[in-house]
Amino acid sequence: MITSETLNPAMNVSDNSILENILGEGKYRLVVPITDEVCMKIIKPKRAKRLGPFSFQVSTPLYLFMTSGVRNINKQEFKNYSRLINSISEDIKGSFGELLGLTEEGNLLAKIIRDYDGRISRPLTNYPGLRNPFFQHQLENVEREFNQKAIPYFNTTQYNVLVQWISESEAKPVFIDYKRFGYRSYSFQPALLFASGVRRKINSEFERIKQYHQGQDTIFN
Repeated sequence: MITSETLNPAMNVSDNSILENILGEGKYRLVVPITDEVCMKIIKPKRAKRLGPFSFQVSTPLYLFMTSGVRNINKQEFKNYSRLINSISEDIKGSFGELLGLTEEGNLLAKIIRDYDGRISRPLTNYPGLRNPFFQHQLENVEREFNQKAIPYFNTTQYNVLVQWISESEAKPVFIDYKRFGYRSYSFQPALLFASGVRRKINSEFERIKQYHQGQDTIFN
């Protein structure tokens, strides 16, 4: 069982140990290792914004609430993850990073994804033009099920998909971000209220990432 005593979930971005061991960093959060098997997503207290020639710091929680109505992005993501996992078959669950739960402080715990040799798996951005047949096959399996069920998962980018090497020659995609799930992710796209609109967006996102996998990355510039 994961406990506060073993994971020290009250750690924050002011701790030097955190800043020295960052696994990943996004607009709003840092991802840091807690044990060899568990990492934690921590919301940054502030984020930089620009207004013309001026740059200033704003509160990340306040910014998220004002722009998206989300009070705690970690709680929202765990809710989205639970909805997704309950919607998909066992056949593709291995392509989604496992979220373990929330701490009392609102940090989000996740399982660290590692390759067959123990190395931490890296995002697809580290492998432009990967062209791994098994990776492509698994990606298409996920896309097929998403289309069949019109699952409103909208986080398919080269930054949010890890390349997990399961042998020297085979890799599979592992999706690790669950912030955008459901039509509310894009409130100004009413087409997402309908299955047809969801499928169009799914196809668009998967087409982009498949092209990136094939080395056609100019579309991201």
